[in-house]
Amino acid sequence: MTRVAMAGKGGVGKTTLAALIIEYISVSDPPVLAIDADANANLGEKLGVEPRSYMSVALDDIKDAPPSVAKHDFLKSRVYRALTEGKGFDLLVMGRPPGKGCYCFAHSVMKDTIGTLAKGYPHMIVDNEAGMEHLSRGTIEGIDVLIVVSDPTVPGLKAATRIRELSEELEISARRTVLMVNSCLEGEEEKIRTMVEERGFRDYVLLPYDETIKRLNAEGLPLQGLEGSKILNVVGRMCERLIL
Repeated sequence: MTRVAMAGKGGVGKTTLAALIIEYISVSDPPVLAIDADANANLGEKLGVEPRSYMSVALDDIKDAPPSVAKHDFLKSRVYRALTEGKGFDLLVMGRPPGKGCYCFAHSVMKDTIGTLAKGYPHMIVDNEAGMEHLSRGTIEGIDVLIVVSDPTVPGLKAATRIRELSEELEISARRTVLMVNSCLEGEEEKIRTMVEERGFRDYVLLPYDETIKRLNAEGLPLQGLEGSKILNVVGRMCERLIL
């Protein structure tokens, strides 16, 4: 199977691109296990499905676990029940922690459960929270492709470079690390390539700006009606090269 993790700073379109990748693969080689590991969960919204439940709800249910059942096993069973079925994919959403508390136990069980769940799918896409904390705590160990998303700005590319460097320091076991630069305006490609390569990226993809995606995101609508668009063609070629 192929395990893909998305990373990037907030506001660069990471979840949008994760949804486009999931939708492409769900047609080309289903089923896909889609993991929304962002506490600010909105991957389901972009895929057009409403999550049945959240892992955070499962955490809150631990207090109701029978004394004869280990909390770890009880939580895993609740995680399986939280899977939401889509067309060609299943979605598991992390959600926000219930009230005050640490996410450490949740991430520990998430890692263990993902490993078990993933065995039944040819592909797994993990949309991580913005920033780099998920890398430092090892949430995305054992992946094949790390996709770092940036916008075509100096701050965005600096953040992407820090994420790549951190993944190398932590020895994240990704077979490939790929930079996806989102919302590139026509005529700016050469300048963006220079900025990207100056920061040491050799495996990268430039994605064109898409007005339809901007509108859909602004209106909170699923990413539909993009058939034949330039951005979907670029995403498809990347999937064929790196994932399928």
